[in-house]
Amino acid sequence: MNRVASPPAVLQDGRLRLRGLDARDVDALFELYADARVMRHWSFARWTVRSQAIAHVERLARDRELLEVHPWAATIDGEDRLVGTCTLFGIHRDRARGVVSYALAPALWGRGLGHAMLSLVLDHGFGALALERIEADIDGGNVASRRLAERLGFTCERIMHERHGEDGGLRETLCHALSGPAWRASRARVDAASPGAAVPRA
Repeated sequence: MNRVASPPAVLQDGRLRLRGLDARDVDALFELYADARVMRHWSFARWTVRSQAIAHVERLARDRELLEVHPWAATIDGEDRLVGTCTLFGIHRDRARGVVSYALAPALWGRGLGHAMLSLVLDHGFGALALERIEADIDGGNVASRRLAERLGFTCERIMHERHGEDGGLRETLCHALSGPAWRASRARVDAASPGAAVPRA
């Protein structure tokens, strides 16, 4: 029997608000995934028609009836337009692990919002969702994303060669992972150094 999935928890800090991705996000989602700069390092080609965004949102809704997946739309605090996405998926409850993916509008790159977005999701994943391991598969050529993950404490555990890239060619993918104990220890160090402070942003 299919289950009725509740929307993902709303996560927020002083600058960002993450809420469940839904039909209101179709236009902004299409704009994001149609941008060649965003999709350069993804495993599928950039979108070319709006119907792809509609199908994506509908597919996520169906998946959430059968699987545990948490798709968030990232919005600037005080606004409601999608400026990025972050998703926890591939969740295995018996092993307390999951996979995270993320994207952010190029106009907002370099402002630390990717760091803030991932920090919110990691806090939730290792906290309320009780995960103990979160992985991220990152294209070997995506230096900015690799640096972001590593600043958050992820380590590269293995290299997967000749994975298919969005351009149809074969690429190198790096599997990064972060454990719950490592994340909580990192948060504790920051809190001890500056009580009440958030994890430093890039």
